[in-house]
Amino acid sequence: MRRLVRVSVLGLVLILASAACVYLISLRTPTGFLPEEDQGAFFVSVQLPDGASVARTSETSRQIEALLRTMPQVQNVFAIVGFSIIDGVNEATRASSCRP
Repeated sequence: MRRLVRVSVLGLVLILASAACVYLISLRTPTGFLPEEDQGAFFVSVQLPDGASVARTSETSRQIEALLRTMPQVQNVFAIVGFSIIDGVNEATRASSCRP
């Protein structure tokens, strides 16, 4: 019986120590849903039909940039023509716009 009481006390001490560790770690861990590194960037991927020229892709990309710049929430915009940031494809019919 004494052994059972000693083991249960040891178990209780371990549970309390674990709870204290979890509590202390939670004080140091960020509580926000988004990490602090996230600056609100978003990506727009554009894919034109097969056979579209780079000039057409570039013009479409400029139109998207102009549209994004009209939004007051958007500070900066840049575009990469011929490459898709989202899926990493190099094609003349693809473009990516990004708001960093």
